[in-house]
Amino acid sequence: MRRRSFSGASTSSNESTSSEERATTGWLRFMFEGARHILTTVILSSLLILLLKEPRKVRSCQTLPRFQGGWDFEENHHTAAQFRKDYRMSRRTFDYIFDKIQDGITVACLPCHIMVEKRRKLACVIFRLANGCSLSALEKCYGMSPSGIVQASDEIWGLIIDRMWKEEVDSLYPKSHEAFMAAAADMDKEWQFPGAFACLDGSHIPIKVPPGGAESRKEYYNFKGWYSVILVAMCDARKRIIWAVTGMPGSTGDSSIFEATRKYNDILNQNDLPESPAFKIGNIEIPYMILGDGGFKHFAWLQKPFSRAARTIIDKYFNKRLSRARMNIEATFALLKSRFRFLYKQNESSVDTINKGTMCAIVLHNLCLRFGDVIARARSLRYDARGGRRRRSEIRDLIAINSDRSYRYTASALPATRVRNALRDMFWEERSASVRQNEQNITSDPETDYDSDPDPSEPINVGRVDNGVVSDTSDQELPQQLSD
Repeated sequence: MRRRSFSGASTSSNESTSSEERATTGWLRFMFEGARHILTTVILSSLLILLLKEPRKVRSCQTLPRFQGGWDFEENHHTAAQFRKDYRMSRRTFDYIFDKIQDGITVACLPCHIMVEKRRKLACVIFRLANGCSLSALEKCYGMSPSGIVQASDEIWGLIIDRMWKEEVDSLYPKSHEAFMAAAADMDKEWQFPGAFACLDGSHIPIKVPPGGAESRKEYYNFKGWYSVILVAMCDARKRIIWAVTGMPGSTGDSSIFEATRKYNDILNQNDLPESPAFKIGNIEIPYMILGDGGFKHFAWLQKPFSRAARTIIDKYFNKRLSRARMNIEATFALLKSRFRFLYKQNESSVDTINKGTMCAIVLHNLCLRFGDVIARARSLRYDARGGRRRRSEIRDLIAINSDRSYRYTASALPATRVRNALRDMFWEERSASVRQNEQNITSDPETDYDSDPDPSEPINVGRVDNGVVSDTSDQELPQQLSD
């Protein structure tokens, strides 16, 4: 009986276990089938969505064809005059720049990953610097995207500054006593101010509204009523820029910018100018001088005009002589902005890009003067639309030079005052001697008619090339290579 009952319990237990296993297996099978149906549905739905969805748009710079014939036509068919008209330089100058930096120019135009010819990239950024045109206009002419043009500008302008600044700008600043003597002799020959070797002034470079809130906008807002950064530069008698600094906000004064530079500290510490004087007037030693306006501090080596306080006729004549010589830096700024309109027009570039473009323009400015590349009078800011010469005040407004604060009351150091008074007396004595000589000539030859008209049979000079600008009376009188 016991064996039978035990056998029956075992059988019922096995039956219950097998039923549970069957139930579990059925449930798992049901779950697996459901998951398979769901996964199949998801996959089919995803494939259907991908088939019905519009294809993803690839970047336009990679797919849309761009016009590539602008530079190709200029390179192969433009005459020398047409090339100079577009790029403000000759082909020889362009080839010289390309030879200097070609190994550093990349052929990839990021971020579009388009291969661009090196000469095309150089031509694009120089054309942008020369004409100050928009990125959309350059895109249509050179087949490059706006972002690619910005990237190419930063790359090539940086290469020009790194590789050519020392040769074209730093090397022009006098380093020895003989170099200072030669620079002072040129200034005396061209502008009749002995002892001076350079002129100093500042000019505004227009920018867009800068980021950074109201405080930043206030710093860059200049007294002329627009936003700018300031370029402070020195030039020699030949209108070559020998020292420059840029990037300070437009509300900053020229003197404050100059006093914050290393050049100013080197001159103060007597590490820049020669110890021996340029010449002597009596027992007063006249050092080699820089000519500036009234906004700068007065030193023996930095001469400025007399103020209005108790100014005599002798003081006025000294101011006239100094102003005539200091006009050289204003003419330099006018030539620089006439050649490179990127510095003259307000554009949408960032402050860093404008600063880099300004320094690059200075290098190319000196290079063009060295190669003898002139610009037509019609494109010079020194002449109006009718070909007449603009007044000095108009030129100052066009090139955005800070107002002349020469009549500000500033205390002058005693050595600086002695040097200025000695120069004033010397200039007045020269003028008096010249007047006496003219009176003697008139007295000794009374039959000479100094007011008579010139002989009509003598040839008349109708035009000349003066300091990088073609200054003539008729475009028809120009040679073919300069008429454009």
